[in-house]
Amino acid sequence: MIGVVMVLAPTACGSNSTGTDSTLVIAQTSDVRSLYASSSTVQSEINVSGQITEKLIALAPDGKSFVPALAEKWEPVDAETTRFTLRTGVTFSNGEPFDAEAAKFGLGVMRDAASYKPYTSMISDVRVVDPQTIDIVTKNPSPLLLAGLAVGSFQYPPVYFAEQGVDGFAEAPIGTGPYLLDKRTKGVSITMKRNDSYWNGKPAIQSLEFRIIPEPASQISALRNGEVDIVQDVPISARSQVKDASGVELVPSPATRINYMFFNSRADGPLQESKVRQALQYAINVPDIIKGALGGYGQPLKGQLAVDWMSGYDSDRTIAAPDIAKAKALLAEAGYPEGFTVPLEYAATSKEIGQAIATQLANVGIETTQSVMEPGTFVERIVTNKMTGLTFWGFLAQPDADDIYRGFQSDYRFSYYNNPNIDSLVNAERSTLDPDARADVFTQMLGTFDADPAFVPLYQSDEAYGVSSSVTGFVPQADLKINVAGLSK
Repeated sequence: MIGVVMVLAPTACGSNSTGTDSTLVIAQTSDVRSLYASSSTVQSEINVSGQITEKLIALAPDGKSFVPALAEKWEPVDAETTRFTLRTGVTFSNGEPFDAEAAKFGLGVMRDAASYKPYTSMISDVRVVDPQTIDIVTKNPSPLLLAGLAVGSFQYPPVYFAEQGVDGFAEAPIGTGPYLLDKRTKGVSITMKRNDSYWNGKPAIQSLEFRIIPEPASQISALRNGEVDIVQDVPISARSQVKDASGVELVPSPATRINYMFFNSRADGPLQESKVRQALQYAINVPDIIKGALGGYGQPLKGQLAVDWMSGYDSDRTIAAPDIAKAKALLAEAGYPEGFTVPLEYAATSKEIGQAIATQLANVGIETTQSVMEPGTFVERIVTNKMTGLTFWGFLAQPDADDIYRGFQSDYRFSYYNNPNIDSLVNAERSTLDPDARADVFTQMLGTFDADPAFVPLYQSDEAYGVSSSVTGFVPQADLKINVAGLSK
């Protein structure tokens, strides 16, 4: 769930801090499950491990293109081959060189990582051309290689990784990044110290702490009291508090999180019926959710899970109009004229939205048994295929809609949907280079989803950070990664 060749250098790190306090504290809602970057695609976890471990290329700050990271440029060789030139003089923090052999090894690790197979499955081979050059070969002509690498190309020191294995590496990770692991106290904090030999310049922030504070209200209190410097996702209900507080700033970020409701249509029960899922689409009033639960911070999706700057967006789609009568009629046609009861699961940070959805479903006769969970527990439940009824969540949009829709293929690692036509159409768009032909495939895909829904499009949400006024250089990123190396205090 995540073009033209970019040859611009990344933003340089901040100069050495002149302040007396160069420790940065970031509030973290839940602890990471692992510090091994390839074990998770959850951004709140990658935001931690990604300070240590870097990728070949990255998403641009606005999320609409790709920029260099450990690879400084790339160009096509033929329809299946892209050549990447690697940065010179880069070493892992244990002294191992980052070169073409290391890059080939790192991509091998990524290709073996179950969580990242959707992002690397198009790769058939990685060939070393010379010490600073690799060719990445895809199985077929692929429009998705760069998008895949921007998500799934973390690099690992070959000798150290082989010695430690995955479990050992997760306890003591080594990378090329701007920070080094100092100490981890599970459930409490993760502390890091700066990498004084970082290839892109010594960071200004000397030490970094991710402090585990599960309750959003406690995070905001800690920010206002000066105990933390950054709160990553300020709840809508608290944004006015942060905006009006002295010594802190409310910093909006690019609205790239796509939110949708989905259902387990593989489980026995009403959700197996396509007419029931169509009824759910008519039951949900997205503009009301945005106005009420979101306080106006969001934009409705237009009958799809792509937005206008993404490949795969269909400009002919419109915002779905809620229709209670239509929803009830569809339920009756499906054999549920009196409605039914279904589990509704969601994260505690989305309580207002969950309650709004439950109320709207009740209006058409669908009652819900709500399970509200700590965010980490909720995500773990979803990705281990334990969700039984309805849920909703958001993910970071990538420049290509494939990152969204492939999650509905029947063999996806946590798919709750099964439609052979969708399986075939996703495979088709993943191997079609012609933009117009590919757009036609996405249109067919949306038509299939209309007849046999896999989701209810909700909204594109506006994010916001709470940032101490003592922090300079903070620029929100579309992928929600905090570029600590560019900050100072």
